[in-house]
Amino acid sequence: MRLFWFSLAALGLGFSGVSHAGSSEYLDSYSCGKSAIEIGMNIDEIKLMCGQTWQPSNVVKSVRPALEVGKDGERLQDNFEKWMFKTVRDGSTHVLLKNGEVIRIFTTQ
Repeated sequence: MRLFWFSLAALGLGFSGVSHAGSSEYLDSYSCGKSAIEIGMNIDEIKLMCGQTWQPSNVVKSVRPALEVGKDGERLQDNFEKWMFKTVRDGSTHVLLKNGEVIRIFTTQ
């Protein structure tokens, strides 16, 4: 019987750890100096507001087939970039761009 209660307690602790691990929060903007990156901005606007030398910690680029088809039946592509900014206090902030435009900003712990 003790083994049952011990197993149940261990299982409960395991689930509580999982609920906190990998949490994320969606944001409307991410500050860069005196300005902020906002949803809907393009890369040129970000460089203008944050400065030409301002860079994320890490950039991941990928190309995927687009959901729509071109005028002549050609397959279109979507270009994605994920910019990551690491801070000790806030964990990681990710800025997701699709075809050069910010579509999502979120943090992970």
